[in-house]
Amino acid sequence: MSVRVMEGGRQQSLIAHIEAVDRLEDDQLQAIGGLAQQLHGQNVLPVVGAGASYDCGMRLARDIAEDLYAAYTGNPDFEPYDPQLAPTDLAAIAEAIFVRADSQARVVSELGLPDPELWRPAEAMGDHFCVYCVLARMVREGFLGEAFGFNYDCGAEAGLSAEGFTYGDVAAGRQWLDRARIIADGETNTNTARDPSTFTFYKANGCAVRYRELAELDEEKAAENIVVRTDQINRWKSSGWSRNPFRSRAENHVLMLVGFAAQDPRFSAELRGVLEGVYREAPANARPRVVAIDHAPNPTEIESLIRSGLGGNQPATGVVTRICTQGSTATAALLMLLVELLSIELSDALAEVGVGLPAELNAQLAILTVSAPFMRRWSYLMETNDENLIQRANVISQRGYVPLARDPELTARLIAARAILRARLGRSDPERSDTALADHGFVVDACRGLAYMPVGISQERLSATCRPGSELERVKATLRDQLPSHLDCVLVSGVAAIYVE
Repeated sequence: MSVRVMEGGRQQSLIAHIEAVDRLEDDQLQAIGGLAQQLHGQNVLPVVGAGASYDCGMRLARDIAEDLYAAYTGNPDFEPYDPQLAPTDLAAIAEAIFVRADSQARVVSELGLPDPELWRPAEAMGDHFCVYCVLARMVREGFLGEAFGFNYDCGAEAGLSAEGFTYGDVAAGRQWLDRARIIADGETNTNTARDPSTFTFYKANGCAVRYRELAELDEEKAAENIVVRTDQINRWKSSGWSRNPFRSRAENHVLMLVGFAAQDPRFSAELRGVLEGVYREAPANARPRVVAIDHAPNPTEIESLIRSGLGGNQPATGVVTRICTQGSTATAALLMLLVELLSIELSDALAEVGVGLPAELNAQLAILTVSAPFMRRWSYLMETNDENLIQRANVISQRGYVPLARDPELTARLIAARAILRARLGRSDPERSDTALADHGFVVDACRGLAYMPVGISQERLSATCRPGSELERVKATLRDQLPSHLDCVLVSGVAAIYVE
């Protein structure tokens, strides 16, 4: 197999993407802040393309097309070759292979989907932070409810799992979404059970892992779920299983295109049709229904979609329609968007306790993407009650992200307590993201050999949880690899402290 689909060197850590935020220009940062204001409180549907998986190590569609073209022209099975083929037109190359082989399974095989070393399952994608990790956090915070993707890879599943989402028969929590459902074909789309505790990710072009599961029973039928050929794309508008779910959500959501080149004609045509119907019911108001986050979000097709999302009008002054990530990463831009959304959500609670977010950009990221999530996880696990047992059990088993905006007052108290604690320890410098992550969110007093973690709950509650027993052991086992080494770790309630061995 000559098709290469992954380049692991593209995978980066959370800190690397935080550093990439520093590479965003002022106009890019201003646009992200403006977009957060626009999207806050709105129904937002992420639509992710190949660019969203770039930070997972996946190659772009045009790169895979070039390898597939080389495989096509180098194999006598496909003679005579089509001289009109463009080496970057993946759909046309796949169609040419199908014409000669008369087999969709052969097309899928040439793409390498049967090989789990090429198209890896989520657990083999490699440890990294990516667009999907940020989207998972946005889901936990309540900013998103569903998403659409057009990639075969399992970057989405890997990102969701990394932030603590579960699948299948695991009982879901009630306070925020902590279970995910992947819909990759017509069969998985027919489940009528209502499940408000589950985040749904639609993989409109099919899924490599789902293909391999089905191929064990019927390889050719399984291959039909992988949408790649020109003919399949053309038939999507009349018979594609994902058309109706997409259309119904496009009617009442702002579509956030992430790493989506808008080169897929079925998507573009369908979206324009939906938007025309929307504006027949209500006049356009110069507020965008389509926004794009991309490395170079200025192609004619994206511009056309954005214009359709404005009802053919120009955007109002100051309205953001595109975020260019050039010079940085899509993950960094989306991470900054999350920070801006959280800043809006937490603003009143922070004002109530008399603390503000620092002006320095890295310090903002240190608080809202590193230290506050660590503090919030500790406080959530230490504050036991009968209402969140399932949710808490899921956090313990999955070590997942605990949302900051679900209890903004507690999050604000944690941020304020941290600021006071750092000041008392003589730490007047802005906190750095890399330091906060290296210390697992603890505030370190190296001279005394102590590390402090504000947990924001009462001394009585903290003392009760820290009594010797199975409950404390579960929490310690969950967080044991999140303790600074060679230091005595102290949980701070606000008025006293508890040592954690």
